[in-house]
Amino acid sequence: MRTTVEIPNQLYTELKSKAALQGSSVRALILEAVSQSFSSPMPRARVQFPLISGTQTVNPTNEQIEEAMAG
Repeated sequence: MRTTVEIPNQLYTELKSKAALQGSSVRALILEAVSQSFSSPMPRARVQFPLISGTQTVNPTNEQIEEAMAG
């Protein structure tokens, strides 16, 4: 399967440099990274609600919930 992905210049420069140091190709490095991301899922932390104790009502945003889950 062929696909196109836009990679920021700075990141691509680092990627290309790392591939050269390892005697590998950018393609091989990207495939390895994608493969590793699927083979070792990141553990998810449990969030205890309410996030803030007290009498006030809290309606966290999705971003706040994700930050709390990241720990």
